[in-house]
Formats: sequence, structure tokens, C-alpha cells
Amino acid sequence: MADYSWVMVGGHRFLPAGYSYFPEVAALFAESERQSCLHAADGESAISCGYLTTVHVLLERLHALGITSGRAAADLDTALDTLAEQPPSDRLPHPVPGRADFLDELRAILATDGSSWGHEEFFDRWPKLSMVIDGLSWHMEIRNLVRVLLECSPAQALAGLDLSELDREGISVDPHQPLASQARSEQLAEVAQNAPLLVLTEGSTDADLLELGMRVTHPHLVGFVNFMNFRLAPAERNVGALVKTVDAFIVAGVANRFVAIADNDTAGHDGLANLTARKHPSSCRVLHYPPLEFLAAYPAVDPDTGVLTPTDVNGAAGSLEMYFGQDVLTRADGTLMPVHWGGMVARLGRRQGALSGADKKAAQKRFRRKAAAAQAGNSADDEDWNGIRAIIDSIIHAFD
Repeated sequence: MADYSWVMVGGHRFLPAGYSYFPEVAALFAESERQSCLHAADGESAISCGYLTTVHVLLERLHALGITSGRAAADLDTALDTLAEQPPSDRLPHPVPGRADFLDELRAILATDGSSWGHEEFFDRWPKLSMVIDGLSWHMEIRNLVRVLLECSPAQALAGLDLSELDREGISVDPHQPLASQARSEQLAEVAQNAPLLVLTEGSTDADLLELGMRVTHPHLVGFVNFMNFRLAPAERNVGALVKTVDAFIVAGVANRFVAIADNDTAGHDGLANLTARKHPSSCRVLHYPPLEFLAAYPAVDPDTGVLTPTDVNGAAGSLEMYFGQDVLTRADGTLMPVHWGGMVARLGRRQGALSGADKKAAQKRFRRKAAAAQAGNSADDEDWNGIRAIIDSIIHAFD
């Protein structure tokens, strides 16, 4: 004979699981609600080993997860219809009750411990109801069914996961372990694994332009990689805003995998220095745009002489515009838009470099035109997408 775990609602046992438990149900509990499995004396607790809280608490947690009353009711209707279509058997009462009759019977038994019913009445009604619930468990999402059970019980009634029968030698499930937190962690890991990879940038313009580029270089990733566009105010479009967003994601315990990526320039490296030095959750990666060979000898205006000098601007002037391609950065006279040097960043010992404001706007405008033409199938043969391709590659391989 199997040893079972049980979902307990209002003193009644439902949904047996032989030698195991439903992890989706375990994940609804907190470790602070654990019953210690110390074989408490009768009357000390409704469950001597497992988890125990109230119906109200579980209903609120289910609602927070999107397991609403309407969702559970729709699932129940479909499952009852499925059971009603099955041929007669000794595993189901026939006819299978409709939703109203089923819920009335469930409310009746959850409103009492059965003592108000006669012995014969109780043993006639309970097995029939139990058979329907067991049948529903094969055709409903288990949390929807748990919600149906909870909604038919008084809000302050006790509800729990009874693991008492599993507290024996020879059973692989160890009820002494933190099963609730383990189950919740596994759920969150599954969310992170299946949800789109989120990408955080320094601002909405970078997010827009990177998404445009990805639609050309990696169109197969649309829907699998999402650039978060917060439409930040102009003053907040910088690496400082990115750091705040990353911190907010970490503090909020965002389950999705996310990549924060900043400019490959002096300001970007300085702004992310403290963040990159910290340990991050396994769901988070912090990056800069990758170095490009093209930027290893890029024309920059010498701050002392004013002379254009081929300079390695990787890590010093690698804003997103520098990744738009040589074709975008080449002016009408055939020369590249030059980098201009700003102030020295003492911590890093190098200057911040950037295109002029006019060149930056021109580069963004050209890139948008190039991306639109490419998506319309009108790409030129000599277009340079190496920079955007390198950025997207670094993002999708961030968790390697």
C-alpha cells in the first residue's frame, strides 16, 4: 500500500500523491509555514509534518500567480465535460454532476467535519465526491483544482500539504527538506529558461536601434530576445540609469534572465565599474559592447595638436554609433566621422571619447534608413553589419 502526501483543506484530505507530492502545490507555501516533522502529539497541529497556513493566504498567492477564480472555473467546466463523456466505470459516479451540483456538494462537506451527517450519509456522499475530484485531477491544472477546493472553504480555515505518511524509511522524498522553497526555485528557473532574454541598455534610443539592427542580423531571434524600452526621461538616458535598473531588477528578484549592456567607452566602463565588481544572481549578466578590429585604428582628434590620428578607441569611445558600420560612419568626402576627446576620467586614466553631436545624429539617421531598407529587401552589397552582429552575438552568448 502506498504512502501518500495530501492536500489538506478545512480538515479534509484531497489529491493523494503516492510516495511523492505535487511540487506546484508545495511551491505555494513558505518555509515559515513548515510543520517540523517531529511527530507532534495529537491536537498540537492539523498536520504533524508538512506545511500549514490558511485558505485566505493560499488564495491570495494563487491570485498573485494569475491563478484566478475565472481561470479555475473555466478549467473546471472543461474537465467536468470531459468526465461526463467517459463511459460508465466504478471510478466515477454516473451521471457526473454538473458544476453547480459539484460545488454545492463540495461546499457542504468543507463546511463541516462530517459529524453533522449521519454515518451512512457521510459514507455515501464523500466517496462519490472524492471520485469526482480524483477524476478532475487528471484533466485540470493542479493549481486550478486547488483553487476550486479553497474557494469552497471558509477563508480562515486551515489549508496545508500533509507529508506525514512520507516521513518513513525507504521513501525517496525527504519531508524534512525545504520542499516548498525548492519547488518555488525550480518554478522560477523554468520561467527564466523559457521566457525571452531581456536586454537592458543605457536608454530607449539604444534599445530601439539595437532592436532594429537585430531584425536584420538575427531576425530569427525576434521574440526570443527583448530589448526593454523604458522611455526614460532625457536626463536619465545614461549608464547611471542602467545601473539603477539593474539594481532594481536584482532587488525585485526578477526571474527572467537579463543582460545589461553599456557603451564600450570610458564613461561606460567607469559607470559600471562598481556593478561589474559585484557578484550577480545567476540570471544576470553585465556587459559592454565588444571590442571591434575596426575601432583599433580609428581616426581621433588629438586633444593637444588637433591632428587626426589613428587610435584604438575600444574601451574609450565605443558608443553604439561606432557599431553602425563603416558605411554609416563614412562621410560624403570619404573620411570617417572622427572621435573627439573630452575630459580625463581619473579612475581609469583615460579620456572619454565620442563623435560630435551633429555626427552622432547623422549616424543614427543613416542607420535607421539602412535598417529599414534591409528589412524591405533593398540592402546594398557593401553594407557593414559587423558591429551590430558582434553586439547581438555577445548578448546571446552572455550565459555561456
